[in-house]
Amino acid sequence: MTGGEPTPAQDTTRVALLGTGRMGTAIARKVAAAVVNLDACRSESNIEQQQFSNCQARAQADEAAIERLKSSVASLNDAIAARDKILAQQSAECKAELRAARGTFLGRLARTAEHVAIGVAMGFAIGEAVR
Repeated sequence: MTGGEPTPAQDTTRVALLGTGRMGTAIARKVAAAVVNLDACRSESNIEQQQFSNCQARAQADEAAIERLKSSVASLNDAIAARDKILAQQSAECKAELRAARGTFLGRLARTAEHVAIGVAMGFAIGEAVR
C-alpha cells in the first residue's frame, strides 16, 4: 500500500461511521476538508505564536538598547558639566590675571600721569635746548 491509501482498519471505521454510498462519500469529503482546515488553523496559530515571540524578543532588545543610550546620554551630560566647570575656572583665572596686569584704576591713573609728566618734561627740555 502507498501512503495515500487508507488501511483496512481505517476503511472499516470510515464505513462504519459514515456509511456507504453517495451520502457517506460526501460526509467523508466534508470531514477531510474540516481536518485540512483544522491543520491549516493549527499551522497558522503556530506561525502567529512564533511572530509574537519574535516581537517580544525585539521589544526586549529595543529596551536594552534604550537603556544603553540613556546611560550614554547621562555620561555625556556629566562630561559636558565637567567641561563647563573647567571652562568657568579658566575664565575666572584669566579675568584675575587681566586685573593683576592692568592693576587698579588709581594705579593706571598714576602711571598715565607719570608718562604725561615725562612727556611734558622732555618737551620742556627740548624747548629750552633749542632756544
